[in-house]
Amino acid sequence: MTGEIGSKTAAGEYALKVFDERWHRIVREALRIRNGGPPLYRNPLRRRSDLLAYMTMVLESETRGERRGTSRRP
Repeated sequence: MTGEIGSKTAAGEYALKVFDERWHRIVREALRIRNGGPPLYRNPLRRRSDLLAYMTMVLESETRGERRGTSRRP
């Protein structure tokens, strides 16, 4: 692993492999926004809440030096 991500789509696909399944919906939604397709969220506030929780988990796991985001957020 070189630590380099070639594209935003590749970063999303990588996230689906390494982060807990709890985060897959928001990652797939980001990929959907980039690539097209039907929305995975009906409620934009729920999507925002999931996005903020995902971002917090990623930042906290990086701060702790973890490579996989397995912490669960409510």
